[in-house]
Amino acid sequence: MKKLKYKLLVSDFDGTLTSSYYTVPEETVNAVKRYREAGGKFALCSGRAVTDTLKVLDCNTVECDAVCFYQGTIVHVNGKPALNGGLDMGLAYDIISGVEKRWKRKYLAYIDEVMYASSYCEESTPHTDFFEYHGGKVVFVDNYLDFIKNCKGNMAKFIILKGADEDVSEIYKFIEENFGDKVCANSGHPNFLEVISNKYTKGTAARLMAQELGIDEDEVITIGDSTNDLPMVKFGFGIAVGSGSEKLKQQAKYIAPPIKDMPVKFVIDKLLAGEDFE
Repeated sequence: MKKLKYKLLVSDFDGTLTSSYYTVPEETVNAVKRYREAGGKFALCSGRAVTDTLKVLDCNTVECDAVCFYQGTIVHVNGKPALNGGLDMGLAYDIISGVEKRWKRKYLAYIDEVMYASSYCEESTPHTDFFEYHGGKVVFVDNYLDFIKNCKGNMAKFIILKGADEDVSEIYKFIEENFGDKVCANSGHPNFLEVISNKYTKGTAARLMAQELGIDEDEVITIGDSTNDLPMVKFGFGIAVGSGSEKLKQQAKYIAPPIKDMPVKFVIDKLLAGEDFE
């Protein structure tokens, strides 16, 4: 077997490793196993919470050397915490308050592994149901602004819910113009406008995981599909999934097949065969 050129593969979760909320294709799971058996390290950069990420990985027997959650807010390396950051609660309040003055929206906030949903939400949504299915706790909040104002510490991230085809460019613009030096606004799901601290992104997570695993940047390959993967694919050799964001594909060094063709398996097959990405 040829020596691995890339010793660490960092993959996004939804839309990259899998197209399903609950399952990872068996062929992809087996490819990850073969890559690790060949001496490679496999890391996952997810926007999901800790609870449901670990449960899905466990149910599908996907073994990782490192995992990041909430787009980089929390990082585990070799099963142990390596980073626990977050978005300042006062800053989150200022952003949500500003949005509420112009647009009435539905919100989800993740604080200490609890999802807090605004009262504009129904009693349940696919997002709250999924979180609860994987062992998470969901709390519905009547007065969201008062709740956030009275919270202490940090939140992992918050989400402004939107329609799959809804144009929320004005909200993006508002956040960027007023808070762009402190936060990142992006999307890892058609129904999400996500806000995180710009100190903790998938890019900073990928860099930290490589450092903790003792791997140089030129030995790292990253792959993702959405705008929240932009910081990540700028680290190492960045690959975009063919069915992913056009903006991401413009920044990537290589375009992998679409999600239906198991892009992570495709990349691993090329790595194990010693083939270059051209």
